[in-house]
Amino acid sequence: MTDNPTTFGPREAQPIDNMLAQMAANGWDFFGDKLAGPDVTAERAWSQQLESEAVQRASDAAAIFGTVEGKRVLEWLCDVTVRRPIWIMNVSDPLPYAAMREGQNAIVYILLRLIAEGRKEQPPQRQGSMHVP
Repeated sequence: MTDNPTTFGPREAQPIDNMLAQMAANGWDFFGDKLAGPDVTAERAWSQQLESEAVQRASDAAAIFGTVEGKRVLEWLCDVTVRRPIWIMNVSDPLPYAAMREGQNAIVYILLRLIAEGRKEQPPQRQGSMHVP
């Protein structure tokens, strides 16, 4: 612990001496509004806003990729990601390459799931995935 109670050492989030002194001086008031619990109304409004945005995003994805042009782009995106093999024999270090390819594939599966949600369909399952609906 540091000698100066207002200076934090490298491993101290807050010197315990400061905390104990504030608790001794202020009692339960030290905790302020934290004891009152969360603001449920604000949390509910925030949650509803996030849910509304998610529904809108899924609807937008379904609309965009429901067009002829959107389908062509989605087919191309699948061709260059999930339909390409991950393991290539002549790559000197296959693990970073496989990790990069898996990241690319994950983005496409997220997009496919989003489109399915917008269409009110069951999202596609990845082969070998442990996802439980």
